[in-house]
Amino acid sequence: MRKCQSDIATYYIAMMYLNGLGISKNIKKSRDLFFKIRHYRDSNDWYLELNKIIKKEEKRKDSYNSSKSYNRKIDVEDYHDSWCFISTATCIALKKTSNCDELNLLRRFRDTYLKCFDKDGLKLINEYYRIAPTIVNHIDEEELSNQIYINLYQHYISKCCFYIKNYRFNDAKALYIEMVASLCEIYNITISPDIKKIYNYNN
Repeated sequence: MRKCQSDIATYYIAMMYLNGLGISKNIKKSRDLFFKIRHYRDSNDWYLELNKIIKKEEKRKDSYNSSKSYNRKIDVEDYHDSWCFISTATCIALKKTSNCDELNLLRRFRDTYLKCFDKDGLKLINEYYRIAPTIVNHIDEEELSNQIYINLYQHYISKCCFYIKNYRFNDAKALYIEMVASLCEIYNITISPDIKKIYNYNN
């Protein structure tokens, strides 16, 4: 029992470092903590993913050793953006920048409403970070990937932004969940049991 409680505590501390909740974001500390409890839940998956990002960043730093001006500090936002998640990939397909109004609005929605005011928001965010890269990889392999992204923007992302602008936060959350769930069905991606239980998702 004591070992189980210790694993749970370590898991949530690792998530705190990953998301910067009450402490400074630190992807390396998060990775190291997930490694210590790699037998617990999806900790090993998180460890492998974070370690891959850190190794990639270290290799990139080595290639810039000759430039004294290169001193980029990795943090959780680098990790999120580097995967080019669904909304970002969609906006790129529409030739929008990574700093466009839609993406900034969705980021604020994530960092304020979901993280601070939605009781299941953090679980939802962490699950999204786990499965979204796989979804984007599948879409990118499609022959008509650009059209798929355009459809996602028209049917989901633009509407989510409309809901957020009009303070219809629950509607925005529900529509984004619908989009991700439908893509998981199409590409046969497994959603975690915790999320299935919260949202009564049976597929």
